[in-house]
Amino acid sequence: QKMISELYESTKINSGHMQLQISEFNFFDAIKEAIETVEVLQPANQITINGNADIMIRGDRYRLIQVLTNYLSNGIKYSNSKTKVSLNITHEEKILTVSVKDEGLGISKEQLPYVFERFFRVEKTRNIEEIGLGLYLCRQIIHAHKGRVWAESEEGKGSVFYFSIPLIQ
Repeated sequence: QKMISELYESTKINSGHMQLQISEFNFFDAIKEAIETVEVLQPANQITINGNADIMIRGDRYRLIQVLTNYLSNGIKYSNSKTKVSLNITHEEKILTVSVKDEGLGISKEQLPYVFERFFRVEKTRNIEEIGLGLYLCRQIIHAHKGRVWAESEEGKGSVFYFSIPLIQ
């Protein structure tokens, strides 16, 4: 069902039909909702929050929760049986930056530039069930919020996935 949903979302985005439902909301509440969703599916993992997320932002609450959930679930999915994932929040100069750090498999320098591309799969994760649209959808959602996405990683030492968006849109 998740794969079908991702294919449908990808098709809508590629045809230019993704519309944001902009509202003002407390970002910490969105984070709590994303964490609760992930913890239902992966209860054995420990997600820590660093930074002050108790701020009001303007954006598409549902879509930003979708990005947070994807980043967190990927951090757990590719953690190589490690149980710690950290969510870090900073906001300065009207920019909100969020990162999710795991202690997992990591991504090679050669493959890292492509992780947000449509249908891209990191070579050593091809045995994990997915189609390679999650991070692509995240990139499209964040770009629609006039933000950016990026990642840092080292093979065998984990990854950090980031997004930043303007606080006022």
